[in-house]
Amino acid sequence: MPLDTEILLHSSPGAALLTVFLAGILSLLTPCVYPLIPVTIGLFGVQPGLSRKRSFVLALFYVAGISSMYTLLGVISAKTGMLFGSMLGKPVVIIGISALLILLILLLLDIVQIPSISAIQNRASRVGGRGLAGAFLMGTVSGIVAAPCVGPILVVILGIAAASANIIWGAILLFTYSIGFGLPFILLATFSGLLSKIPRAGNWLLTIKILIASALVLVLFFVLEPLVNYQRLMPSEDNKLAVAAVLIPFSLIFAGFSIKRSLKSLALLSATLLAVAIYPFLVTAASAPSPTDLKITWLNSIDTALKQAEKKNGITIVDFTAEWCASCHELEALTFSDARVVPYLKRFSTARIDLTDFNDSARKLTERYKIPGLPAVIFLDDKGEEIPRTRISGFIKPEKFILHLKKIEALKNSS
Repeated sequence: MPLDTEILLHSSPGAALLTVFLAGILSLLTPCVYPLIPVTIGLFGVQPGLSRKRSFVLALFYVAGISSMYTLLGVISAKTGMLFGSMLGKPVVIIGISALLILLILLLLDIVQIPSISAIQNRASRVGGRGLAGAFLMGTVSGIVAAPCVGPILVVILGIAAASANIIWGAILLFTYSIGFGLPFILLATFSGLLSKIPRAGNWLLTIKILIASALVLVLFFVLEPLVNYQRLMPSEDNKLAVAAVLIPFSLIFAGFSIKRSLKSLALLSATLLAVAIYPFLVTAASAPSPTDLKITWLNSIDTALKQAEKKNGITIVDFTAEWCASCHELEALTFSDARVVPYLKRFSTARIDLTDFNDSARKLTERYKIPGLPAVIFLDDKGEEIPRTRISGFIKPEKFILHLKKIEALKNSS
C-alpha cells in the first residue's frame, strides 16, 4: 500500500500522523503480515488462566517490540545513511529468518519437539514481570518477519524524515505507523485468551494447525524470494487456476490422512502444497517479453543518461533498484513494461542503478540523492538536479504513472 510522499510532506503534523497511523492498520492486509494473525492468536491464546487484563498488558509489550524495532531501524538508517532494507537482502539474514520460520512450522506441527520447552516458558514467565520481556522479544521478531511487505511504506516515512532534516520527527512518524500496525494485534491478543476455554483436542485443532503452517510457508516463500528465482517455476497467468485445481485437492487428501492417522509428515506436505497453490496469486508474475519497439534501454550511469537527455525532453528518470526489493520487481513487471507506459518512457532518458551490492559507490549515490530505501524513482532536470515533488516511493499503477509523466513534462514546458 503506497503512501504519497508529497501529501505527507505538505500536510499538517496532525494529518501526517493520522495518515501513517491508518497506513499501519492497512498494512495488516499485506501478504507477509496477514499470516502473523494466526501466529499471534496462537501465542496469546494458548496460555491457560490468562486474564483479559493480563493479555492486554502482554499485547502492549508485544506491540512495543514492533514499534521499537521499526523506530530504531529508521533512526539508524537516517543517521548512518544505510539503505533501509539492505540488511534484509543479505543472504545470512535471509537464511537466519528462514531457519526461524522453518523451526516454527516444525514445532507447530509437532514434527520437532523441545523436551524442555515448558521449563523455558516457566523461566521466561519470570523475566521482566511474568513474560513481558518475552512478549517484547516476540514483537521484534514479528516486525522483522513483516518487513519485506511493509518496507516500501517505511521507506516513504524515512524519506519524509530525510526531507525535513528532522530525525525526531521521523522517529515520531515511524512510531505512529508501528502503533497503527500493532493495534489489530493488541485487539487479537487481548481477546484471544478466550481460546483457552475452548477444548484443545479434536480434528478441528489439527486442521487449524495445518492452515497456520501453510500461512507460515507462504511467509517463508516471500522471505526467500531474493535468493530464489521463482519466476522460472511460476505458472503462467492462464495456468495458475489449473495448477491450484490440481494441488488443492491433493492438499486436502493429505490433510485428511494426516488427521485420521496422525501422520505429521503428511500434515507438512499438505500445508506446503496449499501454500504452493496460493503463492502465484499473491506475487507478480514476470511480464511477457516485449516486442523490440516496446523495450526500454536503461543506462547504468546517471551522467551518461543526463547527456542523452539533451537529445530528448531534457528530463532523466533514475530508477534505484535491488534484487532484494520486491516492490522494485513489481514496478518493472507491471508498470515500466506496460505497453501503454513504454511510449511515454521513451520520451525521457532512463537510467537504472542497481544497489544490490551496497558498496561505496552505491552509498555515495544514495547520499547524493537522499535515497533512504527502495523503491525510489527520481526525475532530474537538464542540470542534474532533482525536480521537486516528483519522486516516487513505492509501487504505482501504470495509469497513475502515465499521469505522473505528463505532469512532469508539463512542469518542464512551463518553466
